[in-house]
Amino acid sequence: MDKTRSMSLFNIKRVNSELRIIQNKINSDKMPMFLKEYKFEIVENFLEITGPDFFSRLEIPKNYPFRPYKVNFSKIPHLRNLINVQEKIKNNDKHVYIFFFKSLYSIEPTFLKTDTCYCCSSVTCSNIWCPSFSFVKVLFEQLEIEFIESYSSVKSFNYLKNIYGRLFEKIPIEVIDKIVNMNLVNNTGLQD
Repeated sequence: MDKTRSMSLFNIKRVNSELRIIQNKINSDKMPMFLKEYKFEIVENFLEITGPDFFSRLEIPKNYPFRPYKVNFSKIPHLRNLINVQEKIKNNDKHVYIFFFKSLYSIEPTFLKTDTCYCCSSVTCSNIWCPSFSFVKVLFEQLEIEFIESYSSVKSFNYLKNIYGRLFEKIPIEVIDKIVNMNLVNNTGLQD
């Protein structure tokens, strides 16, 4: 058997193993509940993830898990798209985004909690990727980017900001953070 084919078999075997582990965690409620509505399937050298109003196709590199999944879900390459998204919301109050993202998905955001470059903070960056990571980290990042893009326009952000203001106008931000942090799945616990 040639080396390229055996490497290819190894990467697919690894993804199948990830799928079994993650499915067991979903079934035992050790993952956020919304993942029960998602389907994961390997099609050729891609991992397809389908959920309500969500579709992603992650390319599985030949040298996976030593290289991250490749994400291209738009005409703009993923890492360059992260820079564009960060630029769109740079003047908005991130607390508003964090509150609604956590409320919607019950997971910690990756990008909204940092002021560093989103591209350099992504697990899809070769400098960040670790072989112990799974596709779930990439999925959660994609959900966060989609969420941010959905509410990055002035009108959409003001809509969220008005709701947030009415809900919490008299509550200190520390108390809001404690409320939001209750019963959340921490992204760092997703390494397998």
